[in-house]
Amino acid sequence: MITPSTPLIAPTIADIRAAAERIAPHAVVTPLLSSPALDAAAGGRVLLKAEVLQHTGSFKLQGALNRLLQLTPDERINGVVAYSSGNHAQAIADNATLLGLPWVVVMPKDAPPLKIERTRAVGADVVLSDRYTEDRVAIGGAIAKERGAMIVPPFQSPHIVAGQGTLALEALTQAAAMGAEVDALLVCCVGGGLTAGCALAAEAVSPRTRVHPCKPSVFDDTARSLELGHRGANAPGVSSICNSIVTETPGEFTFSSNLPRVGSPPSIRAPARSGASRAPADAPTVRCARPRRPATTRGRSVGASVQRGRPIGPRGDPAPTENAVQTNTEARRRAEIRPPRARRPSRGQRSRRTFAGYSTDPD
Repeated sequence: MITPSTPLIAPTIADIRAAAERIAPHAVVTPLLSSPALDAAAGGRVLLKAEVLQHTGSFKLQGALNRLLQLTPDERINGVVAYSSGNHAQAIADNATLLGLPWVVVMPKDAPPLKIERTRAVGADVVLSDRYTEDRVAIGGAIAKERGAMIVPPFQSPHIVAGQGTLALEALTQAAAMGAEVDALLVCCVGGGLTAGCALAAEAVSPRTRVHPCKPSVFDDTARSLELGHRGANAPGVSSICNSIVTETPGEFTFSSNLPRVGSPPSIRAPARSGASRAPADAPTVRCARPRRPATTRGRSVGASVQRGRPIGPRGDPAPTENAVQTNTEARRRAEIRPPRARRPSRGQRSRRTFAGYSTDPD
C-alpha cells in the first residue's frame, strides 16, 4: 500500500512490460496510423497513435486499469477515490465498475458536461468542486479517509506511470513492425504521467528515440520547468478550452523522472483554428520539449504522436468511443454511394489509400 509518506520510485521497463500483460485482456491495441498529406506537410514520416479508439476515449485507461488490478483484497472492499478533469475520471469509473469496486470521483464544475454525464452514467458518485477556489486533492483525501478508500491519482503514482508507459511500448513495437525507426515521440502532457511512462519505455527499447512533452503555450509549466531544472508554475487565473491540461505545475514525482530523460523546449507556432467559436489565448502556440525537425535520412526519420480526446461524430459532436469504428464505416459508405467526380476517385477510395493496411470495418 502506498501512503502519502511512502517514497515513490519510478517504474522499470520490467514494470511496464508486466503492466502490458496485466491490462491486455481489457485494453484495446490501438492502431498506428499514417497520412501522406501529413508526411508532406511535416517534411518527414509521421505516425499517429490513435488512442481515441481506446475504451473511454483516451490513454488514461491503461494507467487506471494497471493500478486497480493491483489492489489487494482488503483494499478492494472500500473501493477507490480519484480526482480528475474528465479522462482519468471516466477511466476510473469504467474500470472500477468492470472490477466491481465502489468508487468516487472529484471533478471540476466546469468540466465538459458530456464528461460529467458519462462518468455519472456508470452508476456511482461524482463530487463537483471549483478548480479555482477548492483543492481537489484535499477533497479527495477527506473522502478517502472517511470511507477507508484508496486514492488513485491521475499521474502521481508508479502504477499509473507504468500503465501509461505501455502506450509507448506498444507504439514503438508497431513502428518497428512497419520498418520505422522513431526519432521523436511527441506526447501531450498534463502532470507528466504519460510523458514519464513513455520516456522510461523509450529509454529501454528505443534509446535513439527522443521524447518531447507538448502543451499549449499559456500552460507551458512543463516546458519552463525543464528549462529551469526545477518545477515552475503557470500564471494564476489563466483559462483554456483545453480543460484537461489546466494544471498549476508538473507533478513532483513525474517531473523528477522526466527531467533527465526529455528535451528542453522552444516554441512551435501553429495557425489559429478557423471558424472557432472563440479565440482562446492558448490557441496559436504549442510548446514542445526541443522538437527536432525530422532529418532527411532516406525515409528512416519518423515522428510518432500520441493523440488525446474523443472521436467526432458526423455533425461535429463527440461520438461514443465504442461506436467510433461504426461511425467511420457508415461515413465512408455514404461517401462511396455518391457519384464520383470526373477523373477523381471517390472520397471512400481516397480514404482507403490514405489509411492503407487499417480496416475500419466492424467485422
